Amino acid sequence: MGSSVLINAGWYKMHGPLIEWVRKLLLTKPPRLTTVALANKMARIAWAVMTRQTVYTNAIG
Repeated sequence: MGSSVLINAGWYKMHGPLIEWVRKLLLTKPPRLTTVALANKMARIAWAVMTRQTVYTNAIG
């Protein structure tokens, strides 16, 4: 849900590695697939932060 809001409402005004990743993906994939891919990436980031008990750093790898 949060990922579709990001894609549909103003993502084009934002900057950063995650947004650039979304922009590149949207060039070759449909928006719905991009939404699912972004939700998956956000879930993996959240899981890593929780299990490692670390602070999120905005880096795409």
